[in-house]
Amino acid sequence: MRKSTFAQNEYYHVYNRGVDKRTIFENDSDYQRFLMCLYLSNSTKSFNISDFLKRGKSYAEIFNIEREPLVSLYAYVLMPNHFHLLLSEKVEGGISSFMQKLTTSYTMYFNKKNDRTGSLFQGTFKSKHIETEEYLKYLFAYIHANPFSIKKNDEINIEDTTAVLEYPYSSVKDYLQTKRIENSLIDTSFFFPDLVGEKSILNQFEIWLHYHEEEVSTPMSRGLTSRQTK
Repeated sequence: MRKSTFAQNEYYHVYNRGVDKRTIFENDSDYQRFLMCLYLSNSTKSFNISDFLKRGKSYAEIFNIEREPLVSLYAYVLMPNHFHLLLSEKVEGGISSFMQKLTTSYTMYFNKKNDRTGSLFQGTFKSKHIETEEYLKYLFAYIHANPFSIKKNDEINIEDTTAVLEYPYSSVKDYLQTKRIENSLIDTSFFFPDLVGEKSILNQFEIWLHYHEEEVSTPMSRGLTSRQTK
């Protein structure tokens, strides 16, 4: 269990990658399994996904299971060898408990499927406290902009928005207000009006790209307390 202390009602960027930078999502089934883990791990109770699936629960039904969340999840993206989350703690110890459940559950699934043993992720998850509104918005765009690099070989083309706005394994569609099975993963109620809708999101990408090109990040991270979620 991680020893770092997380404060309730504060924002955190949490991320990790595969050990030795290995691929952790090999196909659509892997991405969907991680999303189910993301949903069921965010609970004060313990759930076993395999038990639900053996009893015939569908992918859609998994996201309707009632739970008491440990964290509020505001944004995420899953990439072939890493993931990013933007969240805040709802109960004391919630982030550490949630992340332990999430990575353990997915590692057990991945190892069994691939007949392997040992760690899948690169040590304990990494985290960064988000302390300003400016940096919060920067990270919101940064997380959702990750898929730009998939189809551009790490070359960012802000004009090619399809790779990002249509990417199925991020929360961008939730802020485009698209109805989908995975809507229940995300708490969008707390966010700023200028982060909702295609025009607003593209504007945030342009702001992010400005900082990205000038390699500016840490100077923005000072002094933000999370709003209370509704």
